[in-house]
Amino acid sequence: MKLSIIIPTLNEESYIINCLDSIVSQNDHGFEITEVIVVDGGSSDNTLRKLASFNPSKTIQPIQVLESEPGRAIQMNVGAKLAKGEVLLFLHADSQLSHSALYWLYQNMQLNPADYGYFRLSFQNSNILGDLYAEATRINSIFFHYGDCGIFSKQDFFFDLGAFPEIDLMEDFEFLLRARSCSDPLLIHEASVITSARRFHANGFLWQQLKNFGLVSLYMIGVDPAILKKFYT
Repeated sequence: MKLSIIIPTLNEESYIINCLDSIVSQNDHGFEITEVIVVDGGSSDNTLRKLASFNPSKTIQPIQVLESEPGRAIQMNVGAKLAKGEVLLFLHADSQLSHSALYWLYQNMQLNPADYGYFRLSFQNSNILGDLYAEATRINSIFFHYGDCGIFSKQDFFFDLGAFPEIDLMEDFEFLLRARSCSDPLLIHEASVITSARRFHANGFLWQQLKNFGLVSLYMIGVDPAILKKFYT
């Protein structure tokens, strides 16, 4: 089984190397080939320079760096179209894979040939509210799992669903809504995606969670994602 990891970037100089290090440190995971595709949306910081100087181990193929129009969905779809893996894993640049995450992904997909799924979530530099939310992601619910949980999908299933909708916000939520109409997601309990808590620290964990819930609720009743994006940051 071949795996492609697709990472969209836009001014992620502070996070991208830690993200890549967490990937190349995954040993004995079982996947025949692991390729990493980074798709940059026009970074104006040192993201591309850091990518050019990154020297991965021989456990993965050389990292491919592509450039595209900005937009997370657009960038992820560009990477997916060029990916050779039977399984696609979409990882945010400010996230890291926990130890043995790819091993547990492989093992779970061998035992449960699900079409798609995600990991549970944990936070860098968390607090009690962040820990409570992380615990909630052990529940397999669409209201607790978004793109920062590391969405993965079989390649055929991904494109049969039409890939990520290229909208301003909620591309991950919309993809998961469509996917759930076809089959149940696989939740990887044994490992997590460790994500940056930068928005939570900037806005406060409770307020950020209420804000996220409000954005999802507004999207579900039909509010334009372009309008929602203005309130996202």
